[in-house]
Amino acid sequence: MKRSTAKYPDAIGYLIMIFLIFQLSGYPLWALEGMLDLHDKARFVIWYVTLIISMAAGAVLQTAVHEAGHLVMGLLTGYRFVSYRIFSLMILKDEDGRLKLKRLSVPGTLGQCLMAPPDYSDRFPFFLYNAGGVMFNLLTALLFIASAFLVPFSWLKVLFSGVALSGILMACTNGVPIKGAMAPNDGMNILEMLVNRSSRYAFWVQMKVNEMLREGMRVGEIESEMLAGDSDTYRAGALGASLVVYQENRFMDRHEYQEADAVIEEGIQANYPFAGFHRDYLLMDKITINCINKRFSGTVDDRLAKLINNTKAPYALRCQYAIAMYEKDFDRAKAIVSEMEKMKETYPFPRDFQSDLEIMDDLTRALSGELPE
Repeated sequence: MKRSTAKYPDAIGYLIMIFLIFQLSGYPLWALEGMLDLHDKARFVIWYVTLIISMAAGAVLQTAVHEAGHLVMGLLTGYRFVSYRIFSLMILKDEDGRLKLKRLSVPGTLGQCLMAPPDYSDRFPFFLYNAGGVMFNLLTALLFIASAFLVPFSWLKVLFSGVALSGILMACTNGVPIKGAMAPNDGMNILEMLVNRSSRYAFWVQMKVNEMLREGMRVGEIESEMLAGDSDTYRAGALGASLVVYQENRFMDRHEYQEADAVIEEGIQANYPFAGFHRDYLLMDKITINCINKRFSGTVDDRLAKLINNTKAPYALRCQYAIAMYEKDFDRAKAIVSEMEKMKETYPFPRDFQSDLEIMDDLTRALSGELPE
């Protein structure tokens, strides 16, 4: 696979974020100056390092709290539990109502709580579910701030301050509307739905599709009318544009590659505001389709090439397989097949996973006629 010389995204924003985090991290120490001995430089360094470590641990805790906020506020507004994920570990409620431990990674997310939505209507409840994570982060931050002033031990004061600061940072980074390189945050989703009523329907479709996958359906079995929208909806934001992704995914599942390719081309040419990981998903499917049709150029831009090779998800492994088969790298293709077999055991949606295996079979027939042994 050849790589083009596309430039990396500007890192200035990330450097500013890191600078602000380190500046803010000193605030709890100064706020507690009357209770801690900060005039001793060695002791100050120890407390500062302790604060940074507590912030890192607090980030894990606040991620769990954030997703719990979505869960609680969703239940209170008529949603039903589907799955709760922290990093790649997922607790899934299957179609029989049993809880199972699965694995799933979604680019651009630390966690995710998916729920089955109530029936769609003009009064569809979207705000509290989406805002629940930020609300719980702020609530726990206030509790830890109060605790920092009440506990008698200095190390607990610093520990609680770090956890509180992690909650404030997580609330800000999720509550202030940000499109994000890979996915929009909660604040951006809320803003899009407040401004565009059609985006509320697109959000409902996202949640409903996840419920259907949990119940054993495949995207190809979903009625096309449910995934339909218009150009105004697709241009409204990442939520609206996600309908295009589901339409493309439906065609891929049905092995209608010409139709899927047309949807991808329309979306790219119209410059619909896809979430970053959705755009990358479509680009990977474009490569897969080009390999099936034997018209792959062999060149992938450097950013996408790294993403394809580093993403542990069925669609990315399928794309790796397409490139390996196209380049007749059968050893690599066999290794990918083995990796898919291992992933199959813990993937939360088995019938959706079967779709990727079938597409790999189509690649095999198109490029070699038989599965490499």
